[in-house]
Amino acid sequence: MRGARISPPRSLQRLAGRAPRAPRRPAPPPPPRAPPPRRAPPARGPAPPPPRRPPGAGRRRAGGRAPPPRRAAARPRGAAALAPTDHPEALYDFHSGFVQRSRDSFEYGLRRSHELWLLAAGQRDVRGFAALEYVPVHHEGREHLAIYTRWAFVEETHRRQGFVQRVGVWAWLRARLRRPTRPVYWVFTASTLDSYLHMLKTSQSAYPNRRAPTPPHVEAILRRTHEVLGTEGWDAEAGVVRRSGEVRYLTGIAREEQDDPDAAFYRTRNPHQARGDSLGCIAVADLTNLSVYARRALRRARPS
Repeated sequence: MRGARISPPRSLQRLAGRAPRAPRRPAPPPPPRAPPPRRAPPARGPAPPPPRRPPGAGRRRAGGRAPPPRRAAARPRGAAALAPTDHPEALYDFHSGFVQRSRDSFEYGLRRSHELWLLAAGQRDVRGFAALEYVPVHHEGREHLAIYTRWAFVEETHRRQGFVQRVGVWAWLRARLRRPTRPVYWVFTASTLDSYLHMLKTSQSAYPNRRAPTPPHVEAILRRTHEVLGTEGWDAEAGVVRRSGEVRYLTGIAREEQDDPDAAFYRTRNPHQARGDSLGCIAVADLTNLSVYARRALRRARPS
């Protein structure tokens, strides 16, 4: 066709610089950023403990059988820290199977104690407990320590576990670690014949006993311990706590028909046991006695 003009493609025109470049579209703006999550304010007070699983939960033996329940565990707790919701009533009910004592008297003794050891198969399944006090005593210009066992009760079916022996060993070890050179004594009141015979079997230097008189310095420490404690009804001359029937033990009563010489000696020193009187006792807690005590604890802790 005459007069017709053939134009090259626009791509060639752009290469030659003739065709105008089409304006670029502006890039879309970036989406707005989400605000960072607000941190929760820190919780006041200690975090709640994780829920405890029952013994044996989540564990299986070969063959798919769950292991048997564990033995009752002994653990120390501060008796003064017991709250009303921390079931002191369970302890009172358990102890009432051994002795008749008023609730007020029991709670007073519980508050006075420095340590409470529990023997329990679960949180509320009490099988035994022991309440201890640590009493510094000064005699002849030197400080001594009396570990005073206010109470110790153990269910008969769990007495082979050596609970009382373990409590005594651990209390002695802690006392010696704090003050290695301070003499230590174990002091308690034998309200039953069983507790008195237990002392004779587990200590080579325990008093009073029929085989040897009580050394004067040991008797002085026993008297001074009860003076510091302010034991109500303490008769220093007789070495007995007079209770006048306010407390009455239901087990471990010394009978006239028992021909054991140690039982006869106990009846002589504590003639009014039936009225709740208790015989003041003391044992030297040195390394020799501790080794005997520890061997007995290990022997009793073995499964029978």
